[in-house]
Amino acid sequence: MEWEEVDKLLKDQIAKRPDFTTGLQEINETLKQHKLPLLSLDQEAMENEFTSWLKELLEHEPLPAEIKSLYFGINHLSFPEIESGKVQTTIYLAGSPFLPQNNPDWAAASSFYPDRRYLILEAFAELGNKIRQEKLSPNYEVLCLNGMLNLLLMNVIENYQEALLEYEVKSWGLFGKRKERKSLFVGAGFDSGDVYLLMELKKPV
Repeated sequence: MEWEEVDKLLKDQIAKRPDFTTGLQEINETLKQHKLPLLSLDQEAMENEFTSWLKELLEHEPLPAEIKSLYFGINHLSFPEIESGKVQTTIYLAGSPFLPQNNPDWAAASSFYPDRRYLILEAFAELGNKIRQEKLSPNYEVLCLNGMLNLLLMNVIENYQEALLEYEVKSWGLFGKRKERKSLFVGAGFDSGDVYLLMELKKPV
């Protein structure tokens, strides 16, 4: 499976914005053509894990006023308190003060790293372990993990548009006034690879 095929499928899905089930079927069809292991997961459980994490994060650590873009990164990290420090495929959230159209390195130039930024989805952890154990290719990894994250974000994130666009301005450090940013860009990708710009959340006109 060549990189160009993987990249094209991910970009086509971003353009078409399929529902999660349809998008997963498209990924599995490509995997089937190349006789690679298919994806099988509990979509509802994954969405519940993700939305519970995002809701708690936004309640406790709302986005600062200067944040213009959100990056959902994928990396292989280890945490001493989880699985005895075993490497886990991890999603994390970072906020950037730059617009993607103004700074091609906007995701790497993040300035907001909330304390609750890390998330280890069960489906991602299991697939990440399988990829490492079976020594599956980097292209397989990007198609499956980045593909799943893209689909998850495109089908869930708009439910939290109001909370994501809101920010608080404090007067004299005592009283907060709620305001709303005009828009917020959302992207995802592996730290060592390409960043896929998924959407722009906009304040209703």
